[in-house]
Amino acid sequence: MLHKLYCLGFFILPFLLQAQPVSRNVSKLSIEQIMQGEKFVGYLPEDIRWSEDNKTIYFSWNPEMDTLRSMYKVQIGKNGSTSQPQLVATEEQMNLPERGEYNKAKTKKVYAKEGDLFLLDLATQQVRQITNTLDRESSPAFSGDESKIIFQKNNNLFSWDLT
Repeated sequence: MLHKLYCLGFFILPFLLQAQPVSRNVSKLSIEQIMQGEKFVGYLPEDIRWSEDNKTIYFSWNPEMDTLRSMYKVQIGKNGSTSQPQLVATEEQMNLPERGEYNKAKTKKVYAKEGDLFLLDLATQQVRQITNTLDRESSPAFSGDESKIIFQKNNNLFSWDLT
């Protein structure tokens, strides 16, 4: 008798498993909409970075769904409040330091911008242009004793004495 019940269960079980309701996707999204990507869902901020004084956040954004992204900024207040995103003027963008290398004490930063090298004093926010050539200098870094800046130019390494 028990053997007959097992056999009956063996034959009925597949039919019971198939009888479960099938969920259907009733979403109104179309493939064409999904394939639009950012044009459909909106543009998220990218290339987010802090200013050197940690009072401003800069980012690339396209809230108007324009053909190109633009640079925006948000000011951070003393109490942690933030301003509304503002479009960054071209002149301010040109004067912003690029990503670069800091010295050990984090008081100076060296960076390359448009093929030339710059040294930023973080306490005073003063920028000193190190090179101004037609050649492209890149990959600046402080030497181990921090007395020189080492950089690349025409597949060669050079050093520039800070004094």
